[in-house]
Amino acid sequence: MVNIYFYYNIVKKSIQKNTMLTGILILNLAISLALVTVIFSFLNTGYQNISAGVEQSKNRIVVDLRTPVSVKSLPELEKKWNEVASLQWTYLLSNEDFVQTNGASGLYQVFGVNKDFKLQKELPVDQIGHDEVVISRNAADTMFVGLQEEDIVGQMIQIADKQLMITAIDQSSLVENVYISIENFLDLYGDKTNVVMGVFIFGQTSEEAVQAKVLPTLTSYKPSISKQSPEAERLGQFYSLLILAIIITVGLMLYVVLNFIYIFSFKISKDKNKWDILMKLGASKKVLKRAIYAESGFVVIVASLLSAIFTFLVSKYVDIEGFQLKLNLPVFIILIFTVICIIVITVEQTLKKIWNNLFKGAGT
Repeated sequence: MVNIYFYYNIVKKSIQKNTMLTGILILNLAISLALVTVIFSFLNTGYQNISAGVEQSKNRIVVDLRTPVSVKSLPELEKKWNEVASLQWTYLLSNEDFVQTNGASGLYQVFGVNKDFKLQKELPVDQIGHDEVVISRNAADTMFVGLQEEDIVGQMIQIADKQLMITAIDQSSLVENVYISIENFLDLYGDKTNVVMGVFIFGQTSEEAVQAKVLPTLTSYKPSISKQSPEAERLGQFYSLLILAIIITVGLMLYVVLNFIYIFSFKISKDKNKWDILMKLGASKKVLKRAIYAESGFVVIVASLLSAIFTFLVSKYVDIEGFQLKLNLPVFIILIFTVICIIVITVEQTLKKIWNNLFKGAGT
């Protein structure tokens, strides 16, 4: 039967004797594990967001216009499209304008949103009613510096001469956007010929229907059907980033292992007298080996707990350009398991090389 108290005393005395080395081992492993986990979690979040956009764009047809359409011309076009019951459409309606908040003002991109056809999966369009507005996370941070999200919702902003109440904050956008209803957008800019748009997005219909029924109404604007969605292009760019991140992460994990082995082997060598005494008292190689792995196990467990705490704090409080890390527990567990396996295997191989020096004469 394994004497737990015996191994506990071995680990305790080893830590007391080599406090600095043990601390370096724990901190090195904890920081490295946390960094790897944060990298993979950010990548996983980005991939989920972009792939969701790609999936959503599969049933959409994007029509680009070489000559932009004035917002003032939209009612006439809508009238023609209303005759085609099978079509749904929305616009990338936007205009850069000043937004005033509590006496201050800033320039933001203002979008007109069609509630019946979501442009973004995460955008809370149901909360964009008449004289209501949703703002992006970054816009909220610049409009209301220092205010918490719950204190921002319900605040009033002003665009031109229209007062709008903030009903929600969009967490998915990485830029400073303001989202209002199409009705409010047309109220603000519908009579201005300089407010134009160059893209229509159609959904729940076929490319053939768009070719036959929509493009003829847009001939004067030189339309063309886009062959690749912006989301698909972003996903392609993301794959390049993913490959680079994997290379960096593998390099980081290799550094963790090699550094761990070097410091841990040095720590074992410093305790040579302790192992000699234990062998003279009759301890077998198996017992000594268990003691060494008890020490390495302690280091890994403490480092894993510290890295988990650090990653949790990052996931809760760190926000890079509106892009919050979503802690992915399965990824975190897999990373810890992988690192532990690598360390155990590598330490095992390293110990084989130093058995003759440390355990010469020990029993089996």
